[in-house]
Amino acid sequence: MKNHNEKKIALEEAAVSIFLNLYNLNRSDHLEILEKRERPDYLLKDINHNRLGLEVTHLFYDSDEARSMLNRSEPKRDKPQNSKGHIEVLNKLLKQKEKKLEQYDTDYPISLLVRNASVKKLINAEITAEQLLNYIAEDYRSFENVEIHDTSKMNGLDLSGIVLENCCLSLDFTDARCIRAQFINCNLKGCTFEGADLQFSRFVDCALCSAEFTNAKVDGIFFEGNYFHSTVLDILDLYRMVGKMD
Repeated sequence: MKNHNEKKIALEEAAVSIFLNLYNLNRSDHLEILEKRERPDYLLKDINHNRLGLEVTHLFYDSDEARSMLNRSEPKRDKPQNSKGHIEVLNKLLKQKEKKLEQYDTDYPISLLVRNASVKKLINAEITAEQLLNYIAEDYRSFENVEIHDTSKMNGLDLSGIVLENCCLSLDFTDARCIRAQFINCNLKGCTFEGADLQFSRFVDCALCSAEFTNAKVDGIFFEGNYFHSTVLDILDLYRMVGKMD
């Protein structure tokens, strides 16, 4: 039960952090956490000291996926997913939360934050760039141990939140939107990120030989353990590649 509670708290904290970063990136009233509580989950305030309650919940495809994500059972990957199933679960979840919020007695408004925690994931595959585009079109956002054999242009695509771990690819991400994308232990030799929006993304332990980052947006990026041939790169090296430093 301890692992379940810790996982649930971690999911809630991550959801609120993502929400606040995106909200404050696009709004001027700037929200911040006033306190963590039970009913509702969080109390926020803006720059004018107006308070807002925030109830946090996560959307899973079904109970099996929820138990797996909360460390209550082993993951099951043999079930096909479809949007109709997601909509049915979402509508049921909204009705449950509506009844719960009716019981709250507060003098400030309450918003409901629903984070989609269900992620389509491709594991242990060798695919073409065209197949990768097809998977992305089908809303796959997580790829692990995937090798992409040829090259292709991802120019201007919205790849926000995509996760690539232990993958090998050489693609053109020019002007792509990769906010909060994660590249973990990937071979990215020859990839082009020129002009790409990489804000709040993560590059960890990746090979970046001949990779191009000119004019990329890198505010809030996490950049650690990456290397160019035998040289380990740091954030200043990235800024030089972007063109922020002479």
